[in-house]
Amino acid sequence: MIEKQAVAAFGVRAGRLVVFSATGADAHLSGPVESRELPPTFEAQARQSFANLGAALAATGLGWPDAIKMTVVLKSRENYAQLNAIRAELFADEPIASTTFIAELPRAETLIEVELWALAPDDEATG
Repeated sequence: MIEKQAVAAFGVRAGRLVVFSATGADAHLSGPVESRELPPTFEAQARQSFANLGAALAATGLGWPDAIKMTVVLKSRENYAQLNAIRAELFADEPIASTTFIAELPRAETLIEVELWALAPDDEATG
């Protein structure tokens, strides 16, 4: 599950804590990052980013209810309301802690990246 990308791991597990970093709309693709095709719209990139995180959670035996903290980096503040609408779909019953930054991202066409923290149940801790 832990895939090394450049000098950082996509995901790290330490006891019950699982952290996924820099997850974007191309995280499910292989090959050089700069050659991975990204969806053209913010909504498509955001939904694919969250789908990639959902798959990563499932691969570790977790799900969205286990998520406890999200950090989102947006390229443009104009996408903030749309981000919130998409997050509301995922966390309608129980919101999680979340921080959003507006910043330039490594690829010009990248519109969103998400870091997610999750906490495995006590009986799932593997150390």
